[in-house]
Formats: sequence, structure tokens, C-alpha cells
Amino acid sequence: MGSASGSRARTFGGVVAFRVTILGTGLHFEAVPGETLLAAARRQGVLMPSACRNGTCRECRCRVGQGQVRHTIAWPGLSADEKREGWVLPCVAEAESDVELDAPRAKAAP
Repeated sequence: MGSASGSRARTFGGVVAFRVTILGTGLHFEAVPGETLLAAARRQGVLMPSACRNGTCRECRCRVGQGQVRHTIAWPGLSADEKREGWVLPCVAEAESDVELDAPRAKAAP
């Protein structure tokens, strides 16, 4: 796994995709444009905690180490300070580059 910053072109199923690496776990997955980080992770066997999947419960909250993400809703369930500190809600966030996430509760599907 190299650095997850930048937006190196790669494809996943014929579509340009970004690599998402879960720091400290050895887990990674590819996220395509228009797909939330949570959905991409689950599709590829990486389980991240979640409950509501609409940005309000904060169960999936984790921090971006490197890279860029975009929330798909105007104001997800994060404070302005949390957003400035790099917190993200994967259930309503999409990768805009390769991303490193600090998500210690993520794990491989059994």
C-alpha cells in the first residue's frame, strides 16, 4: 500500500476509483465516484460501524488522515470544529482522492 494521498488514476470494474486505506489495519478498498465510503467498504468486505446511514447517528464517525472527501449532505451530524479537525461520516461521504482513514473499529468481514 503506498501513500493514499493524491488522485492516481486506477480503475475498479472499469470505472476510475480511489483507494481508501484504513490506517493500522492493513485493510483497503476502492471507492468509485458517487459511492459512499461506507457502501464501498461493505461491498468489498470491510465492515465499519454504522446505524442510520444518513449522517445523524455518528456511529461511523472516523478521521481522515490524508486525502479529500466530500459529504453528500449539506450539514452532516458533525460540528464545525469536528469537520475542521478532519472528522468524517463515511455513510454520507465520498472520496475525491485516495484517502487514509483512522477508523480503528473497521474490520474484515468474516
